[in-house]
Amino acid sequence: NRLAAYSLTDMSLTEWNPNVNSGTVIKSIVVSATGDTVYAGGTFNEVNGGTARNYLASFNSSDGTVTSWDPNLNSVASSLALSGNTLIVGGSFIAVGGGTTNRNYLASYNTSTGTLNSWNPDLNQVVHSLVINGSRVYVAGNFTTVDGGVTTRNYLAAFDTASSFATSWNPNANDLTRAIGTTSTEIYVGGSFTTISGIGRQSVAGMDDPLTSLIPEGTLPISISLEQNYPNPFNPSTKINYSVPQFGLVSIKVYDLLGKEV
Repeated sequence: NRLAAYSLTDMSLTEWNPNVNSGTVIKSIVVSATGDTVYAGGTFNEVNGGTARNYLASFNSSDGTVTSWDPNLNSVASSLALSGNTLIVGGSFIAVGGGTTNRNYLASYNTSTGTLNSWNPDLNQVVHSLVINGSRVYVAGNFTTVDGGVTTRNYLAAFDTASSFATSWNPNANDLTRAIGTTSTEIYVGGSFTTISGIGRQSVAGMDDPLTSLIPEGTLPISISLEQNYPNPFNPSTKINYSVPQFGLVSIKVYDLLGKEV
């Protein structure tokens, strides 16, 4: 129910089954760098056939059993991003911890301890999508202010992963955004907008940070590109940016000098 796992060796369905309650939707999934934990966000309130977990949960990747971690959001978790031991969650929630702590539409957790971080960008409306790139979190959604109403950011914003304050990046979309992704140098967004920074862009746009220019419309990768990983050498994790000329399933495998997959 709602979650499944397949073997990449032969694409067969595995026995992994967190058994999320019916009538709900999983909206986002991320896997820990070690591969032992799967984080899922959505509209659910029960997992493992009856264990209470409101909108956000983590599961053992080996058998699908829910972990003891229980962030207990008051509404939907729509987007997740993981960097190191930091999990950023975006959605329509305004409280976590069973209503004990205010977090307006964005929250950050330490995955090593399971605790809520003090990081709090304090948006005024829903987050649809987010991505972590280096020391910044790029966010797309319905919001028009951040930093507790102090700073105007129309539908797109970037936050420092340490301080939670909005950066100077301000594309100023004229309508809501629903999807966001990055390479090492560009940010790509999709939504219902028709302009970015006053320049015409119909629902899809690419730009840089700092925002000095928009990528011309119709510009897409024409070939497969794989960039240098960073950090290098790495232990226990690294990041590899890539681009492909069309949407599809992508599998990246890393081998050591002896040809062993790592």
